[in-house]
Amino acid sequence: GLFQKAMRLNPENAPSWACWLAASYGLLGRDQEARAAIETNPVKKALGNRPGSLRIIMYYHPFKDRAVADRYAEGLLKAGISEKLNDYLPAFKENQLNGVEIKRLLFGSTITGFDWNWPSGTGQQWWMDNKKNGEFTWRGPDYSDTGKSRIEGDMICWQYQKSFGGVEIRGTVFRYPGGTSEGKDE
Repeated sequence: GLFQKAMRLNPENAPSWACWLAASYGLLGRDQEARAAIETNPVKKALGNRPGSLRIIMYYHPFKDRAVADRYAEGLLKAGISEKLNDYLPAFKENQLNGVEIKRLLFGSTITGFDWNWPSGTGQQWWMDNKKNGEFTWRGPDYSDTGKSRIEGDMICWQYQKSFGGVEIRGTVFRYPGGTSEGKDE
């Protein structure tokens, strides 16, 4: 009842609520309803069952506690998202970088990523060139921006020139233990 009501009252977040509904049904053993929640969900239209679906869904639903995250992921798998249980980014306290580690990793480097576009499910690759002094350039296929980053405690703070209305945004950085031996996606 509550997830369906949330989807009606807040339709712009329907993909998120539908994932919660599907995971809940999956964990309750209501397989048919779980699969229906995924099949009629905008997430399914956006992601299909392409590799990385669980990783993308879990990225938008972070959990502090690994046991809770694994339980939610288990429900999604039972609902029909085809991946392995631990095939998502482990953004847990034990993998969180401290401020010194963040600065050493990001300042003076180029990072790249792939951002999913909802609801189409198409994505775009982006690059962020970081100078040692904290200045950066972010570029994607049809947009670029510049700004300044800094470390505060164990968080990185970015202030873009154009994006986010020029308001500083902050985030934590996590190590990905499943990265390559070259450390390229670690």
